[in-house]
Formats: sequence, structure tokens, C-alpha cells
Amino acid sequence: MTYVLTMHPANRVRSLRKTAGMSQTDLAERTGVSQPYISQVENQAGLTLDIARMRMIARELKCTPADLLSDEDNPDRLTDEERELIARFRMAGRGQREMIKRVAEPLEVPNEGERRAAA
Repeated sequence: MTYVLTMHPANRVRSLRKTAGMSQTDLAERTGVSQPYISQVENQAGLTLDIARMRMIARELKCTPADLLSDEDNPDRLTDEERELIARFRMAGRGQREMIKRVAEPLEVPNEGERRAAA
């Protein structure tokens, strides 16, 4: 089964590519697609991006395929700060994890409506 994802004009490929210090040509060479294809992805020239290509592009940009989507299409995308916290939690020993859980326990988790209003 093939899944095809249509990326909307506000996709993040261009900003992630620039943050990585790559040109369109660099990204094209690293992913095995053409530079015009990368340009079409960034400029939304009526293009659908399949999941295999999303994975290739994401791998080179050091992110997840979901990170390529706009905030509108992926409202639960993690920030760099959140990723860092998760990475530290994963590296922590059992005792440290328990301490982190105790610190986080009193925090109130907002419901879906409250999360969207805060964003």
C-alpha cells in the first residue's frame, strides 16, 4: 500500500534545509532526487510528496518526516527544547527518571482545547 501525503504551502522543508546550511542542490544530491524536485517541494508546484521521499529528505535534514509538515498540519510537533528534554530523560538512569517524574507529576496537563488556545 502506498501512502501519499500532500504537503501544504507552509511546509518546513526550505527553513529546515537553510538551517542545515544546505543548498537545494546539496539536498538533492544527498537524497538522490533532482534539484528541480526539491524546488517544487519547497514552492508547492502542485506536488505530492510520498512518504519514502519524506523519509529521505527528513533523514538528511536530521528530523522526522512529520517535522517537514507545517505547524497547522502537525500541531504536536516537538520544539528543540522538548526534544532535548526527552533525550536527557532517555539517557537518565532509573533513579534520575523517577526524580524527573516526581517533578513533572504536579504539572497540570491541558486538554486539547486548552493546548490549541495556548498555541
